[in-house]
Amino acid sequence: MRSLKKMAIRNFFIQGTIPLNCLKTKINFIGEEKLAIKVGFLQLASCWGCHQSLVDMHLELLDVLPLLDIVFWQAVVDTKHEQLEGLPDGYIDVGFVEGHIRTTHDTHLLKVMRKKSKILIALGDCSTHGGIAGLANLYSIEELTKRKYITADTIVGESAVPSENLPEFEPKVIPNKDIVKFDAFLYGCPPTSENIKSAVLALVPVLLDKKYLDTNVCEVCEMRGAECLLKKGVPCFGSITGAPPGLKWTAEKGPVMGEYGPTNKVAEAEAKDLLNLAASIKEVTPDVAKIIIEFAILYFRLPNLGHVYLSADVLQAAAQGKPLPTKKIGDTPAVDLNALNADAVGPGLLPVFQGLPDIVKDIVGAAAVLLTKCDAFKPGLQNVCAHCDRNDGNIKLIGYKRDYEGGVKDQKTCFLNQGYICLGFLTNAGCGAKCPNANSPCIGCYAPMEEIVDDPDKFVAKIQDILGDRPLDDLINTMADPVGVFYKANYARTKISNKIKKD
Repeated sequence: MRSLKKMAIRNFFIQGTIPLNCLKTKINFIGEEKLAIKVGFLQLASCWGCHQSLVDMHLELLDVLPLLDIVFWQAVVDTKHEQLEGLPDGYIDVGFVEGHIRTTHDTHLLKVMRKKSKILIALGDCSTHGGIAGLANLYSIEELTKRKYITADTIVGESAVPSENLPEFEPKVIPNKDIVKFDAFLYGCPPTSENIKSAVLALVPVLLDKKYLDTNVCEVCEMRGAECLLKKGVPCFGSITGAPPGLKWTAEKGPVMGEYGPTNKVAEAEAKDLLNLAASIKEVTPDVAKIIIEFAILYFRLPNLGHVYLSADVLQAAAQGKPLPTKKIGDTPAVDLNALNADAVGPGLLPVFQGLPDIVKDIVGAAAVLLTKCDAFKPGLQNVCAHCDRNDGNIKLIGYKRDYEGGVKDQKTCFLNQGYICLGFLTNAGCGAKCPNANSPCIGCYAPMEEIVDDPDKFVAKIQDILGDRPLDDLINTMADPVGVFYKANYARTKISNKIKKD
């Protein structure tokens, strides 16, 4: 069996030999046979590494491929741009965009992919932030092309800048999100295979129109009544969580955290008790915030927060202070999920919230507002340091050494505490801190956290925090290329601070 799986993977990735109809499959989902999700993979200016990361799932591809009906993927299948342009608008359920904008043809293809896709996902740093190629914005087109085609050390003999049958350059590497609206961002250079797999699997229940269960956990809970956890002040989401056939909920299992997803049949009395419990919370401690986040991840089948940013994740958006419509439920403030629109959360993911029963919307909306009251815990804003085995909570940069300087590094002490620049404190989580845990400083592959990437003052404040009383200028003046260090993956998108940029 294992050899047959290997043969299937090998045959699938013989480029240009697999017709698209061979990639179509049917699956059984919630007892119902459906066509798999229609997906398209677009490659703009890039190194193909993000697609390679998908291929690197190897045998785990067999968990993902049956869920997908691949209608466009030039990196693997012999498809043409004309085929993408000829698809009906909205035909693709999920479009993945790898790469950055460098030419007018890239811009055209990105706009076409947006029109053809119900949901559009930016795949990898080139797509989410402009990537390393964004550093080209430090130079003019003339300087770049001259270096590439005429003065580079690898040029032998006479050479000239190509000019025939080529699209025009865009003046700058333009962040993709400034051209079209995206529904999700998958960070990484490249994202790990696990990142991509979890993102795909998390979208499956939404995109295949998963039917909510017609019962709730309260109906099968032995604690219902006087022993209900809600009456003891313990948050339990059984009233709004579906109960699969055969489920029995016992006291040993503790509170329900939304693990079976939404239900069409809410336990009204317990749901009102849950809403009242939310309204009674005056101090949102980190423990309370973690309960809300755990519920959100399980209930809405969200990917692990930290490497995927969903524009339709109301809890995350609220925690980041983004403007959302609000209302009052009695005296309790809540995000008004009925007032959300496609511009705010994307047309493909809007039904995730609007299809819920009204009292569930109220509970989720109240939970979202509660998160705004907790500064100690923000979903989706974890950095690499939070996953690093070296982090002892006392992170300070004591000097500045390059990676190859200073001899053998201590494998248990934070790199910053050893005088090495490690960008884990600025960088989105999601990689599992693989480099620091392998004794190599983080270079920022997953790009800066959303809370600082567009705010130069917050970006600098993060750096100043690890410097303590030492002036930032002292650090910058010791560095040959501070922009290349701090903005390696995101220069095209970041609003750079003049305190870091050297003339």
